[in-house]
Amino acid sequence: NRLDLYFVDARSGRSRLVLREVSDAWIEITDDFHVLKSGDRFLWSSWRDGHTHLYLYSFNSRDPLAAEANLERQLTRGEFEVSKVSAVDEASGTVYFAANQGDARQQHLFSVKLDGSDFRRITETPGSHSATFAPDHRSYVLTYSALMTPPRLSVCKIGGRCAEIWQSSSIEP
Repeated sequence: NRLDLYFVDARSGRSRLVLREVSDAWIEITDDFHVLKSGDRFLWSSWRDGHTHLYLYSFNSRDPLAAEANLERQLTRGEFEVSKVSAVDEASGTVYFAANQGDARQQHLFSVKLDGSDFRRITETPGSHSATFAPDHRSYVLTYSALMTPPRLSVCKIGGRCAEIWQSSSIEP
């Protein structure tokens, strides 16, 4: 029911607790810890408000062991769960992530700016979506399936259309 995040100096072995999560029940462990390329901020997912959401923290990049991390802002909020950070495009200041907003049985791709603005849903078709982004964050491979729809893959452009590249064969009884 407690999760501690430490920064450690690999040369000296010195460490410092920079963030602590505490819960009456348990802490959901994710791998959504992303240090931004700027080197002085990181993304963190937490269930602290009763739902898994994304938070932006800052720290002293010149001396990361000098102090605890500072919460800058909560990036997502509402009655839904963020399940995965898919990509962080620092050039545009955009975080892409999977969440179940609107229907707990579905997963959609969303985006939000690092300043907490411009929250938007990217995928529309009901079902389960997950994205793997290209290194330049301009395109991604979208995996999609639904209860009565076999899995399919599409290549998509940010702000553009998707082109299906593969579809599973359905098995007829």
